[in-house]
Amino acid sequence: MKKSIFVILLLTSFSNIPLFSQLYYPAAIDDKLKEDANSVIRHEEVFFKVKSTSEGTYHFKQIITILNKKSSDNVLYIPYDKDSKVTEIKATLYNNFGQKVRKIKPSEVKDYSAIQDFSIYQDDRFKYLEVKHGSFPYTVEFEYEMNLKGMSFINFKDWYIQGFSQSVEYGKYQLEIPKDQEFHYEALNFDGTPKVREEKNKQIYLWEVKDLMAMEREPYGPRRFDVLPVLWLSPGEFRIDQYKGTMNNWNEFGQFMNKLIADRDELPSTLVTEVKSLVAHAKTDQEKIDLLYNYLQENMRYVSVQLGIGGWQPFDATYVSEKKYGDCKALSNFMKAILKAVDIESYPVLIANGNLDYEVTEDFTTPRFNHMVLHVPSEDYWLECTSPNFPPNYLGSRNSDRNVMLVTPDGGKLVKTPSLKAEDNQDNHKSVILLKPDGSAEVAVDIYASGSSHETYRGIQSGLSNEEKEKWLTKISDLPSFTIQAFSIEPSKMKPEVKVHYNLMVSRYAAKAGKRLFVPLNAINNWDYIPPALKERKHHVFRENAFWDRDEIILDIPEGYQIESVPVEEKRVEAPIGYYDVKVFQRGKQLVMNREIKLESGEYPANEYEGIRQFFKEVSKLDAMKVVLVEKKT
Repeated sequence: MKKSIFVILLLTSFSNIPLFSQLYYPAAIDDKLKEDANSVIRHEEVFFKVKSTSEGTYHFKQIITILNKKSSDNVLYIPYDKDSKVTEIKATLYNNFGQKVRKIKPSEVKDYSAIQDFSIYQDDRFKYLEVKHGSFPYTVEFEYEMNLKGMSFINFKDWYIQGFSQSVEYGKYQLEIPKDQEFHYEALNFDGTPKVREEKNKQIYLWEVKDLMAMEREPYGPRRFDVLPVLWLSPGEFRIDQYKGTMNNWNEFGQFMNKLIADRDELPSTLVTEVKSLVAHAKTDQEKIDLLYNYLQENMRYVSVQLGIGGWQPFDATYVSEKKYGDCKALSNFMKAILKAVDIESYPVLIANGNLDYEVTEDFTTPRFNHMVLHVPSEDYWLECTSPNFPPNYLGSRNSDRNVMLVTPDGGKLVKTPSLKAEDNQDNHKSVILLKPDGSAEVAVDIYASGSSHETYRGIQSGLSNEEKEKWLTKISDLPSFTIQAFSIEPSKMKPEVKVHYNLMVSRYAAKAGKRLFVPLNAINNWDYIPPALKERKHHVFRENAFWDRDEIILDIPEGYQIESVPVEEKRVEAPIGYYDVKVFQRGKQLVMNREIKLESGEYPANEYEGIRQFFKEVSKLDAMKVVLVEKKT
């Protein structure tokens, strides 16, 4: 009876809370919106006002309830530069009962340079605010406003509606734009049909969402843009400084880029003479490209330069030849210039480097690129001009298999970079283990790696001292304490390949118990990741990286010992994503393990997840197997 009265009083009290005040009150959140959620966006308003083809304002307001410590949505991060100023930031903290705790002081908003370690010129900065509270749940109201010009304006403000493990009660995005000005939009994973109205000389577009359930980020899960709602926007006509352009299609955007790079590939006559001399004895254009790419790597260094329109416009080739440095655009443009000097045509390529947040398509033109490389169409050759050690015609795993824009003389053209398949990404080990009766061992390992599997080794070789290399090997190895007797890395100059060799003295390779030695066979290149079990897999399985590992492990059996047991002599495990093969056999005084695992990239139905998980569970078990050696009877 008392409990019923309490519930009635609570409901009566809750019903008397003003509607807008309930947004600060966690108990007012529908239970369905709390499922799988670490935070709930209670109310969000985004207002983007386009004033002209080069300027606008952006206003953001969000009321968000932080449910637990797993959420990082109590942090506000606002990037800006000299053309785009943050004019106002406000934040207020509310407790579990919807009561205001305090307003955030201006001094709590931190201002940092976004300059990177390898940059010498960059005017990007960001505002940073973290609002903490002693108990969960709590609510934060964020609000800020920006004046946008230049590059920050041209990259129209998009709407990231929802993050993983985040639900949304209500959100809206309003765009106000002059009647005579075009823009384009693409709505992903929600009904993106806007409400449109006209007022005098402007058009107003409104997008709304409500009651969006939280989505968990699943192991081997889809990318953000595959499942979460996002609104992308881009301008029709735009202007940066004295340059005008349009983004009505890729061809027109490429024509704008041609304006930015026009006449910037001229070289000093002395350098033209030097370049021609370098390739005088080359028999093919491919040889010429390789020689000049090597010249670029040996004489120029990468430095990020991000000042105003310099975010899109390269320094001219003469500047790079004199200063001996440049950013991705400047180095690609310089490489284009020296190729031009020997009559080889090449095109700049705009590309999104790294993990893809969004895959550009033919249907929607947007400047979602952060990097530039070079393409030689006559040889179908790709050149990553910022890398001091990549071989020619290798873009690396962070640039592979994605849509990019070629900047041709006729305009922009969307093409795809080469993909890296399992056969390209090999990691082959030969390990010889000289085991001793006390359980210690001398270990010699030879590795051949290619494609994405070789990139770490190549980077270690060029970027670390010998002492740092040994520390790295010690850190990444699964072996118990050991001393390094030899360690070498030999990258190929012309191919994405590397050879690695090292010798170790391992004090406790095997566990000794009485007359027996318990010996791990594959302690060098073993698989130990098992995806977690899920009650219900909701999304398809997505694997981005393919690879092919083959290992031969040779164990020299100590004198006076013989094999007592081998858990598995031969087994093959298969799954939709690939296979695993293992064979263990005796060869004279040696025990040999041949192991092979090949995994493909791709997308697989959600109902395949448990089978894939069981596959990795079995692989991990087989890789962890131990053989038992026992002293021979005398």
